[in-house]
Amino acid sequence: FQSVQIPDNFVMELVLASSSQPQFTLGFGNSEFEAESEEALKIETWGSDVVFAQGSKVESLQGIEEGDLDVSLHLLHDAASQTIQVLDMNGTPLRRIEGMKISGNDSGVFIRNQGEDLIVKRLSLYRLRQPAPPNSADKERVPRVQLLGGGFQLGTLHLRTDKAHMIDPQGKQSVIDLNTLGHIFPLNAQSTQSAINVVVRYQNGEKIRGQLSSFSSNSVQVQTGFSLKPITCHLLGAARLEFQGSPSMSDPSGTSRDRLNTSFGRLRGQLTFGLEGASFGWRPDGAAQPLRMDVRESVRIQRNSIGADLGVVYGTIQFPSKLFLQSGEVLPCKITGYTSEWIGLKSPYLEKRRINSSYLKAIEFVTPALSLDEEKSEKATFSLLDKVFESVSSQFHLSKEEKLNRILANLAQQDRFPSHLAITMNGDLLRGALVRITETKTTISSKSRDIQFPNDRLHGVVAIRPHSVIPKNPSIEKSMMSHDEICLWLIDGSAVIVSNVDSTKEFISGVSKRYGAVTIPVKSLLAMHFGSVMPNTMNHNYQEWKVPWRE
Repeated sequence: FQSVQIPDNFVMELVLASSSQPQFTLGFGNSEFEAESEEALKIETWGSDVVFAQGSKVESLQGIEEGDLDVSLHLLHDAASQTIQVLDMNGTPLRRIEGMKISGNDSGVFIRNQGEDLIVKRLSLYRLRQPAPPNSADKERVPRVQLLGGGFQLGTLHLRTDKAHMIDPQGKQSVIDLNTLGHIFPLNAQSTQSAINVVVRYQNGEKIRGQLSSFSSNSVQVQTGFSLKPITCHLLGAARLEFQGSPSMSDPSGTSRDRLNTSFGRLRGQLTFGLEGASFGWRPDGAAQPLRMDVRESVRIQRNSIGADLGVVYGTIQFPSKLFLQSGEVLPCKITGYTSEWIGLKSPYLEKRRINSSYLKAIEFVTPALSLDEEKSEKATFSLLDKVFESVSSQFHLSKEEKLNRILANLAQQDRFPSHLAITMNGDLLRGALVRITETKTTISSKSRDIQFPNDRLHGVVAIRPHSVIPKNPSIEKSMMSHDEICLWLIDGSAVIVSNVDSTKEFISGVSKRYGAVTIPVKSLLAMHFGSVMPNTMNHNYQEWKVPWRE
């Protein structure tokens, strides 16, 4: 809090900076308490907006862009007309606010930091000895300089080596003492629709904003509002060059564009298909043509929900079940058979009709509702667990995971713990071994006898043997570490791992070492992962269903 006599008509220049986006409250009053009261006039940040607030009235002044580390304002307060003109430090009018004023009894300024840190780079307040020239956002801007004494002198400022002079709007010339200048409002540059507006940001937090004139590998020329000619901004020490009004700025949320995530950062753009000479292409924001993707490290692409289309998904009547594999993959299908050696199935994505039964982790005979939510699609929701909970519903104090672990731990205490767990439609659990499945019936061996269930009476079957007793399959272990494979997540919750991938405008094709040729509609793709496929790259919750191993 700084005690200061505040005149009725005054000029205030404010520059606040921070190591992150500035967050602050500046209020006028006789004390800290009064300056933060509801009735006090305050300049404060509301998220990424700088606002004037007094009582129930709130007026937005300007936004704080991502990466901005300072806030600069120039205020002209006129108590007689109860108006406040707000300009940025280049003289650009931001707002003309009426009905807000500082009380004549206020005699201090209070600033509170609301963020990580805050530096007051500049805070000057002095009497305005003449009315401010009309310069609101709806009127033509008037070139002028502001004097340290509080007055204004209209016209353009011309500098020479030894002196300066002003030329007013009528063409009259007068000499001016540079020591008396408080602020210069340059208005030479006018924006045009065809101009490319840029911001050059430096590591020390400084920034230069204007229209791009030219650039090279060492420097950028920017036409600013304070120079008749473009100024040269050297790129040594620069943090980045931003192009305002690009597709990235027109869609700051990024909901209509795909995301490419790598170890060196995140890019917005569009994943393209059917590109000559490459399986996939990537078109960055602003690019006219897509680039061929040459992936040499771990890369993940998440498609926007607009690109995914539920209309291309198969009918659940035709393919009512889902097959969950030990590898983390999930396939929609209709189960046609099961033996100890193979699983028979029909799938909208596969040509092959049989796969090795050692890959099996779980079968859901009833497919849950579809969802475009990426997290749910990648970590496939398991509906069987809700039925399992019904058998232990009296244990209300336990979480879902604790109830499941308790069931599996009890199974481990048996002399011969089962290899599979079957869940019926009414929630009953049957421990045993999966013997066979036909198109209509499932047979479970339990307590030395075979029990048959109609498939429409079963929710599903889950393999619950510990990993240490599952027979090793070299093809599984080899494929899980293959660098040339790609993981694909689909909008129906399916997940596949394929290699030798190619694409057209409509389909993605590839080969799986577990189930052969795969063809997937482009519009059903939700996310994809390039690079080494580690065991935890793909995961579904049935992988946690296993009886604890006993020593």
